[in-house]
Amino acid sequence: MVPEGSRNPTPAGPCGLPPRKPVPTSDTLTLYYRLDPRNIVLLKSILEGHEGFCVVRTHDPHQGIVQLLVSPDFERDLRELLQDLSQRIWLEAAPAPEGA
Repeated sequence: MVPEGSRNPTPAGPCGLPPRKPVPTSDTLTLYYRLDPRNIVLLKSILEGHEGFCVVRTHDPHQGIVQLLVSPDFERDLRELLQDLSQRIWLEAAPAPEGA
């Protein structure tokens, strides 16, 4: 028996588990890159194949601009991988689009 007052009255989330805390967005870096639009799927496959490494979003499919969301802990690794990939496919850093 659990003594009165010793229980944590945290509301249960799905499956009776405690709800997840939101991930702070300030801990995520947003980078933009431009590449041939035909290679967006290839880039997404390579980067998202390493689960948890980064998130790839297509910002402008016609201009080939992608948005990469990465933890500061993985920024260096991501930049090294992108540098290596740029030797194989055309890929360059792009400024953040207006309003982004």
